[in-house]
Amino acid sequence: MKKQYMVARWEAYRTEAFWKRVKRGSEDVCWEWSGFSKVGPKNTTPYGALGWKGRQSRAHRVAYEITNGPIPEGKMVLHRCDNTLCCNPAHLYLGNHAQNMRDMVDRNRRKGIGCGERNGRAKLTQGQAEEIRAEYGKGIRSQQSIADEYKISQFAVSRIVANKRYRNDGCP
Repeated sequence: MKKQYMVARWEAYRTEAFWKRVKRGSEDVCWEWSGFSKVGPKNTTPYGALGWKGRQSRAHRVAYEITNGPIPEGKMVLHRCDNTLCCNPAHLYLGNHAQNMRDMVDRNRRKGIGCGERNGRAKLTQGQAEEIRAEYGKGIRSQQSIADEYKISQFAVSRIVANKRYRNDGCP
């Protein structure tokens, strides 16, 4: 009986310590995690992170677990508010990987899709691409010298000059 009491007391302490690191407000606003956001010695994450039950966990998952109980195997805790630091249980819901990916695309959070400067890996702005076209159009400089200036490949300059990248009319 004493062991059960000690376990319950430890659980209450851990739960209280967790909520002290969350800036709480009303149900309609995000409750942001104010603790660490570090997963490993070098990796940072846009999600709040902490040690929980002997392993690294994300703060929003812990908030969901404290409020609603264990997260079923294969399920993910998703945000309605699109704020990765939010721990407000009213903003969290269970979903699967497919729902999470659909959410990411719907909210334009996916890196590497889109064209021109809307691509998450874009190195240039639309304005810089237009400068490249104008510079090359003068016939004075080579594509390689332009590439060196902008720290991109000659192939990238070639695609820009041929209007196959950073087009003004939107995505191909």
